[in-house]
Amino acid sequence: VAGFAFLLSADRMPWPPAHWKISRAARTLSVDARRMFFNPRLFAIALFLGIGVQVGIISVIFSFGRALGIDVSFFDYMVLVPPALLASALPISLAGWGTRETAMVVTFGLVGVVPSEALVVSILFGIAAIVAGVPGGLIWIIGRRKRCGRFS
Repeated sequence: VAGFAFLLSADRMPWPPAHWKISRAARTLSVDARRMFFNPRLFAIALFLGIGVQVGIISVIFSFGRALGIDVSFFDYMVLVPPALLASALPISLAGWGTRETAMVVTFGLVGVVPSEALVVSILFGIAAIVAGVPGGLIWIIGRRKRCGRFS
């Protein structure tokens, strides 16, 4: 709640100074967040997209589980995967590796999935995320170099 309150009011804070780059970014983010949260149409779109991304990620993990013969319902995945993904967002590992696997083993253990199977599903998801992210990363790097004038 405190983070949300800070997000919505960061542009009204007297500190840090407005000439700092991070401060300007926080202020812009705050204005944009208020614009989005207090506009019902924009909020609905953002909410729909956010839920859609999460359901998509859960569907990918569900597909990996089915391919490995794990007999757990999609509803169980909807309940078990979000806490594991939240754990992987903790800044205690590199890109969530290790924490995601541990969390998947623990959460799927609650419904009787063998730890080694839950571990394989998590590793497959991590590899799939890397494979899906590489093209975008390359486009981003190439785009930065072109903007900086390195490719003339």
